Parts: sequence; C-alpha cells; structure tokens
Amino acid sequence: MVRRATAWFLLIAVGLAPRGAAGQELTGFERQRGLNMLSMVRDDIAKHYYDTLYAGVDLAAVFDAAEAQIRKAGALEQVLAAIAQATTALNDSHTIFIPPGLVYKADYGWEVRFVGDTCRVREVVPGSDADAKGLHVGDAVLTVQGIPLRRANLWQLRYLLHALRPLAATRLLVQSPGGETRQLDLASRVVERRSIVDPRSSVDVWDLIRDADRGREEAAVRWLDLGGRVLVFRLPRFYADDDWVDRFAKETKGHEAAIIDLRGNGGGAVDALARFLGVFFESDLAVARVVERRKQEDLRVKGRGAGRFAGKILVLVDAESASASELFARTMQLTGRGTVLGDRTAGAVRVSRLYSHLSGTQTGAFYGASVTVGDVIMPDGGVLEGVGVAPDELILPTGGQLAQRADPVMARALDLAGVPRTAEQAGRLPWVP
Repeated sequence: MVRRATAWFLLIAVGLAPRGAAGQELTGFERQRGLNMLSMVRDDIAKHYYDTLYAGVDLAAVFDAAEAQIRKAGALEQVLAAIAQATTALNDSHTIFIPPGLVYKADYGWEVRFVGDTCRVREVVPGSDADAKGLHVGDAVLTVQGIPLRRANLWQLRYLLHALRPLAATRLLVQSPGGETRQLDLASRVVERRSIVDPRSSVDVWDLIRDADRGREEAAVRWLDLGGRVLVFRLPRFYADDDWVDRFAKETKGHEAAIIDLRGNGGGAVDALARFLGVFFESDLAVARVVERRKQEDLRVKGRGAGRFAGKILVLVDAESASASELFARTMQLTGRGTVLGDRTAGAVRVSRLYSHLSGTQTGAFYGASVTVGDVIMPDGGVLEGVGVAPDELILPTGGQLAQRADPVMARALDLAGVPRTAEQAGRLPWVP
C-alpha cells in the first residue's frame, strides 16, 4: 500500500527533531490564526470530500484532537503540524493541508527516491555538506531523524522538511552498496524566501512536498531520435499546453517504436493526459470513471483515427510516477497498446481541487487545502490509489548502478525496441531539448 498516513510520523518528527532552520516562537495571534485555519480546512473537507463517510474516519474526532494540540502548542511548527496531521488521517494522497509559505527554506543537498522497497540517494549536490561528508548516489537511506523510511511515509518526510519545518541539520543512517552502515549529520543551506507561497496560483500541492527535488529535475521534455526508427521521449510532467503533444505526434511519424519515460513524473493536467493518450488510439475510448460526491462521469479520450501512432510503445515508470502517469501506464496495459517497465508506481490516483483562503488583512497569509473530490475507477473495476501500477517487467537498478549512472530500465526498453544499448550507455543518452 502507498501513501498510507502514519499519524505518529508528523508528531514524532516535529517533537524530536532539532529546531527548524529559523524556529518561529508562537504568539497568541498565530495560535488564533492556526485555529481559524483548522476550522476552514475542516469545512473544506466536510463540504467537498468525495466520500461522505470520509473513508470511515471520524472527522469530528480528528479535528477536535487537532484543536486541542493547537491550544497547547508552543511553536508555530506544531500548529501547522497539527493541521497537517488532521488532513493525513484520511489516508488520501490528494487531501492535504497547504500551509502559508514559511519565510525560510532549507536546501538539504541530497535527494532520495525509492527503488523497490529501498530508499536510495539519487542526487548529492556538489559542494554541499552531504557531499563533503561522503554521502553518495546509490547509498540506501535507512532512517532520517531516527525514523525508518518506507514508501508509505517518504512523502510525509518531504512534506515535513520542505513545507512544514525546514531543518538546519538532518541525521541520516545510510548503507553503502557494499553493506557498510554509517551515521551522517548533515548541515542544510538555509535560504530566506522573499515572499510566501500563494495557493491561489496554479501551484500543485506535490510541488510543495517535492520542492527541492522538483528544482533539480529536468523541467522540460527531452527527445532522442535513434536512426529514424525509435523515438525516446522523457516527460517530467503532463504540461497543460498542447505544444509537446503535437510535437510528439509529429516526431513519431514513420517510427517503429516510442519509448516514453515517465519516471519521476508526478502527474499534471488531466486534459493533457487525455490529449496525449489520443495520439496512440484510432477510436475514442473511456480511460476511467471519476466518481464524485454527487455525480459520476467518464474520462474520455478522443482518438486520432488513421493519424494515430501505431508503433510499439514502451513506458518507463518508477516509485515517483504518480497520478496521470499511472493512468497512462495502466491504460497502455489494459488496452494492450504498450509494455510497462520499471518499478511499481506511487499509487496516488485521485482527482483533487484546491481551496485557498486568506488569513488576516494587512498581515495576511494565504493557505489552503487540496481536497479529493473524485475517486478514479479503471475500466476493469480496479483502483490505483494505494496500489499503484505493477510493471509488466520489474526492473530495479542496484545501488551500484545508480552510483555509476547506469540505467538498466532504459537499456531493457532500447533492447525491446530493437536498438540495444548497455545500461551504462543508456544512462548517458544525449538528450535533446
């Protein structure tokens, strides 16, 4: 199961972690503001959550407990954590509190990602304290702040470290690919923000959680044409504009195969997903049924007739592939149009809406709640929330391969497409923007 909330996680992390990078003492004004935020978030969920039974959660009891925590809180971080924990009690990937932007953030100098059931370092920033103290790409991260990492709580760790309580230092227990275990105390680089995060904008809630990770991901689509036969296409996000969809349809004409790399793609615009799927089908089809509180409707895709791409499709996914990426991959499986390679996906597939609010006037703070307004049911009756997409071929890079920047998943896709490369060669493809 994925993204199951562990109610103790936020409380332990806030209670035992060192003070935040710029710890904020609680004032009476801030306590009352916190209570007001809690009330508004509670109303948002009560009014708009797709399931009127709230997944069996006693919503009143959960928010009453959060109110009690706020009334005895001694720091602003504890207030924000109490509201956040109340929303995570629903065990829902798309229902979460979006706090006012803090005036500081922390650049930790490292990024992690699950590979199978092991959390591994995927990036170490040159010149960071993590770099100086010997944290390496491919190392397994066993605990952060003494808390064991699981697929179910990694998103909570990111939420805590980036949105709720940036830390001046973190303690990691790591294991090298060779088996050596060591403890590292890593200093962060504290950066003061010039403005708070404004949920009224088009910001995605997961951008807040994956703040540092997102900053170092490739922001634009990438291409590679291999001899006019195979097009390799990396999509970091389902962008709302049409340009990349139209370009893909144009670039793939005459090709025998397309490799679509959705690793690290956390989703994006549903309309973009529908347009992209249409490139691969001749006729219209229903991809999924969206079940909301008061209605149900199909998510439909308009096929491109004879102009569709009819070649072989290979889809690459990992533990960070979520939402629209998962719908794309599962649709390819259910229709028999494509083969999915890599790791089990995130299992975060629901429809949410952002409800934003302003607290105060002259010293106003924007905050909000992302609330799930619809569940997603696949044509076979299955759900992906908390389950994810199981790839047709499970391929998990080892710690050593990550350290060498080798890519066995891409190598397997290239082999199936008829243009074989070694894992080392696949990890060094000359991408074109």
